[in-house]
Amino acid sequence: MSHDNVYISRLLDWYGPLLTDKQREYLNCYCNDDLSLSEIAENFGITAAGAHDIISRARNKLLDTEKKLGFMARFGDYGDIGGNNLEVQDGV
Repeated sequence: MSHDNVYISRLLDWYGPLLTDKQREYLNCYCNDDLSLSEIAENFGITAAGAHDIISRARNKLLDTEKKLGFMARFGDYGDIGGNNLEVQDGV
């Protein structure tokens, strides 16, 4: 999985509910299941260009949302949040 796909996958975790079901499903197949555009197109009965369009729109929406809200930049990985909680608990 490429570095870009890992970042988009993390954005999908944060902002996935803002996407349509179709966008979320296609992007999940592309980033998390590591399917090619042609494999996604074959699985869903569309063209590779159609799959590319849906994935691109979803990707751009996630990037735009993060640019506007910045939750992932502020809070980092889920592991960081858990780590901070553990440190606080250890200090109690």
